[in-house]
Amino acid sequence: MGLGIENNQETRSLLEFAAAKGWLRSYLLFCNNQPIAFQLGYLYNGTYYAEQTGYDPDWAARSVGTIMQIHRIRNLINLGGVSKLDFLYGDNEKKRSLSNTAHSEQNFYFVPRKFPISLIAYGLRLFNWLVEIFSRLLEKSELKSRIRRFLRQRAIQGEKKI
Repeated sequence: MGLGIENNQETRSLLEFAAAKGWLRSYLLFCNNQPIAFQLGYLYNGTYYAEQTGYDPDWAARSVGTIMQIHRIRNLINLGGVSKLDFLYGDNEKKRSLSNTAHSEQNFYFVPRKFPISLIAYGLRLFNWLVEIFSRLLEKSELKSRIRRFLRQRAIQGEKKI
């Protein structure tokens, strides 16, 4: 699906820097010597920041992402000194089920009150409001998860054809 950790110089530099500082914590879950799930994050001042998580879609029915999360949490507990796990931005059912606190986040835009820039800002606000309403309707009707599954399956089929 084109998701995951990018193999480029910027990413390598960031990971090398974090590793040199002792912050990098990366986990891989294997089955029959094949990687099936991963977690990339950083441990800093007693908080683990879960940057990216992913799994092989062929293994989705076996909840390998959840299994990987359990192993990661066990490892962080065994390390000692880890007091918090921060899932960072975004929201999903998995984050809610593994969390005991949550914080709301919001983007703010500072825009001069001059025409035409103010018109663009109001257009952006209207667009964001409409997207939020549409997203809530999809969520309530459970269409959002169906669409997400459909797109994932389509992406997997496209990758297999290549």
